[in-house]
Amino acid sequence: MLFQRRTPPHWLEQIRVALWPRHSFARSAKYFGKRVLRLTASPHAVALGFAAGTFASFTPFVAYTSC
Repeated sequence: MLFQRRTPPHWLEQIRVALWPRHSFARSAKYFGKRVLRLTASPHAVALGFAAGTFASFTPFVAYTSC
């Protein structure tokens, strides 16, 4: 990466930034949108990936137990 920190952030800092961005939610959403637009995959592949992620997030977690 071009712009990296000298010392990597602590894991608590990474969790905090993931839950509450440093600047604003709008800026984070805008950045995420730009990252999606810069993808080199075909639109079909992006749509399939989005659909697979959506499907996986809505499926209930099933724990298998051996009896």
